[in-house]
Amino acid sequence: ATVVQPPTQEIGTGHASNEYFRYRAYAFIEGRWRYADRTRTAQFEGPYLEVDATIDNKVTDTFKVFFDGMANYSQYSNSGLFSLNQFGLRFHSGDWVFAMGRERNRRSPGLFVSPSDPLHTNPTFAGPREIRTGEWIARLSHQAATHSTDVMYVPFRTLTKEGFPDETPRAEVWLRHFHKIGPIDLDISGGRLDGKWRGGLSALGFVASIWKVYGEFGYREDSVWSTLLGTAFEGSDDFSVRTEFLYSSAASLSPVPLPKGWLWILNVGFPEVADRFNFFLTGIQSLESAITVGLLRAEWLVTGHNTFGTSFLLAPTRDLIWSADWRYSF
Repeated sequence: ATVVQPPTQEIGTGHASNEYFRYRAYAFIEGRWRYADRTRTAQFEGPYLEVDATIDNKVTDTFKVFFDGMANYSQYSNSGLFSLNQFGLRFHSGDWVFAMGRERNRRSPGLFVSPSDPLHTNPTFAGPREIRTGEWIARLSHQAATHSTDVMYVPFRTLTKEGFPDETPRAEVWLRHFHKIGPIDLDISGGRLDGKWRGGLSALGFVASIWKVYGEFGYREDSVWSTLLGTAFEGSDDFSVRTEFLYSSAASLSPVPLPKGWLWILNVGFPEVADRFNFFLTGIQSLESAITVGLLRAEWLVTGHNTFGTSFLLAPTRDLIWSADWRYSF
């Protein structure tokens, strides 16, 4: 069944491909109007411009070069930035893969936060951006039909704003093993990151072929732990519903800056209504404080290359942000 993707969903992304070369790219312009709850004032923030490109070049049958980069400019802050999201090399030989560079290799099921995976996350809501930020690693993997094992050396965790290493290499390693047991996908991982020992476990399965049910657990030394339970309805082409409950004994173990305690996460989507419109509703509510985040977004799929969108966002600071954007895929 067709389902609404996580916030990094690729709507209308242009692409071209053949056996050895693939790319996808987009550009968009956005304007934002922010109402500040603390000062009771409103201001226009924009325009904001962004270009993103992803390239996969299969040099030979066993060797591939990959790249993802983003450039943006904000007239509001009068600043621009180029960011290297991914770049590196992959070598394949039978069931073995060796990769090095800045690579994204996320497999955990959590929508925004993944307690079992402190390396990767989905940091944005639904919208025109496609965030595919990777980590600087050297990875050796053995991949089979029902199981895989990854050994990752993680030398750099402190980066410049452009995404390049900004520290001397660390001696840290992350291990991950995936195993499919009947209808259940199990993933166990562990290692040393950011100077601390960590471990994670996730499981995913289906109920009646239409409900996806999953759970995650993450632990960090000093008795810091986090757990997540989630379910998603995948029995309709017209809508999808996904909800999660997250508990963290301290600040979130993943790169997403969420508070400790219980959180409720809800994501509802109506894709391709009348073949022209997408609608999304996303909410994050703390069950132990007044922290609330909410997003309502609508998109008009004008053509295969042009998409107009608008969003209303309630930020954790209680600010209200309305944005309008136009995206062109090529």
